[in-house]
Amino acid sequence: MTAYIIRRLFQAFIIVVLVTMLVFIAMRLMPGDPLLFYLSQDNLTMFSEEKLQALRHEYGLDKPIILQYTDWISRMFQGDFGISISNRRPVLYEISKTLPVTLYLGVISFVIGNILGIGAGIICAVRRGKVIDFIVTTMANFGITVPVFWLAIVMIYVFGLKLGWLPTHGFVWPTVNPWLSFKQSILPVICLAIGPLGGMARQTRSVMLEVVRQDYVRTAYAKGLTENDVIRRHVIKNGFIPLAILLGMGVTGILGGSVIVETVFNIAGMGRLAVNAVMGLDYPVTQAITLISAVMVVLSNLIVDISYAWLDPRVAYS
Repeated sequence: MTAYIIRRLFQAFIIVVLVTMLVFIAMRLMPGDPLLFYLSQDNLTMFSEEKLQALRHEYGLDKPIILQYTDWISRMFQGDFGISISNRRPVLYEISKTLPVTLYLGVISFVIGNILGIGAGIICAVRRGKVIDFIVTTMANFGITVPVFWLAIVMIYVFGLKLGWLPTHGFVWPTVNPWLSFKQSILPVICLAIGPLGGMARQTRSVMLEVVRQDYVRTAYAKGLTENDVIRRHVIKNGFIPLAILLGMGVTGILGGSVIVETVFNIAGMGRLAVNAVMGLDYPVTQAITLISAVMVVLSNLIVDISYAWLDPRVAYS
């Protein structure tokens, strides 16, 4: 087991290094001089060629790309992600303000979506072919296929503009205004949770249908155990192992969905920060957000792999 964990840690490290290289090279291959991006809000006519060369030397843009990459990596390990082009503030400061908002909404939607999805999938498997199975499966298919941006716009129109029940934009922390924060979080959380809920419900239904056909389940029924005992002691316990992979993949859904949801609802999270950085050619922010997102995804997959091997003794560690 120890060798397996060490090998997976090494693979995760290699993946993160490759991601940093790809992100850095991709941003440097964008058309235009990166120095002009820094000076996009200034009057370039005020800078002579000598001053431009001095600025290029100050930002390290006159070095070979390999040296630029190593400088960026060394500063990153020291906690220096650079300066934002758009507002001239440290990138780490911008991320520290927006990442907690994304994690707050994402974790709530992750928990709600997966708990309700697993529960709905178990109900569908136990009541297979019944009316409840048809209704829940139809709703799960809708959750998987519905475009998040379209759902967000429809919910804003119905619950915000027509009915006036919920706010249509913004975010306030519960410590500032609990009731307003709750109302502002309802629509974004629904949009973020609808996809994971549908996917988890469908996958749980498929896994549970495989489990309930096993011999040990029929044996449990033959021993006189009630349906609740069979589901709780045997079906859920053995069916949860494949679902661990989907739980890890949910982290990717949180980060990807936040880009759309935070933009539509005008929430100052890391998703909207990423959109503004890409649109404004703010490549220090784009590099930092991409790197942080990649690290979060790699770590979540690493945890899933290790936990999966721990939950299922049949997994080979070699």
